[in-house]
Amino acid sequence: MSRFLFLLLLLGGTLFGRYWDYEYEITLEKDEVAEYLITDRVREKTFTFRWTLYINNGLILVVNLDGYPYQKILYKDYNRNSFQMKLHGKRALLMVEFSEFDVENKKASFLVLVKNSSVEPVLENELL
Repeated sequence: MSRFLFLLLLLGGTLFGRYWDYEYEITLEKDEVAEYLITDRVREKTFTFRWTLYINNGLILVVNLDGYPYQKILYKDYNRNSFQMKLHGKRALLMVEFSEFDVENKKASFLVLVKNSSVEPVLENELL
């Protein structure tokens, strides 16, 4: 019985694959903007974010999704190190996770995750 359960778990993990469709690691300096173009079923959306202040182990983010501004405060704690935003319906999600802060260089590292939508990072020379 235990062999059957082991095989079922092993095959189930390989059949269903990963939860997130796209994963991007990014490191930003203060007020450096990261921009992504997200395409879901309905339309294209622009997602930009930057961090403005790191104080008391909290990182303050200014986020803009499709023209709607938000402000988020992220910490290194497990429950407070990320935020999610719905893109379309119940299944399409965007998540930004704060992974670490380099105090010497004053750079913050993030992981941008997207599910059930396609995403492309916008490079700086494409903005001109």
